[in-house]
Amino acid sequence: MGYNGAYWREEVTILSIEDIEYKSDSIVVSIPKTKNSVPRQFLITDQHWVDLIKKYANLRPKTVTHKRFFLTYRSGCCVNSPIGINSVGKVPKEIAVFLKLPNPEVPHIWLIMVVIY
Repeated sequence: MGYNGAYWREEVTILSIEDIEYKSDSIVVSIPKTKNSVPRQFLITDQHWVDLIKKYANLRPKTVTHKRFFLTYRSGCCVNSPIGINSVGKVPKEIAVFLKLPNPEVPHIWLIMVVIY
């Protein structure tokens, strides 16, 4: 059993802390503003990913003045600036290069696959 989906870089960029609902053993992520104007939700149940996302969220400085979920890291520190759309758009290519996949030039969408064992 698993979940997979594709997300545009715009959707990932504007993801807000209010779009993420933490449950004891899962996380519900809402994508309210989509390119096709149809809101979506998905559930993360793999405990490894739940723990990683909670750990990332807990690193958020108390001084952040906006609600975007993904923040910029500089010199190993999280700063008040949200990550930009172009930085988000580079991530799939960086992953493909790291994995040594053929043709790492991929469209600006995020492919998320979570396999539940």
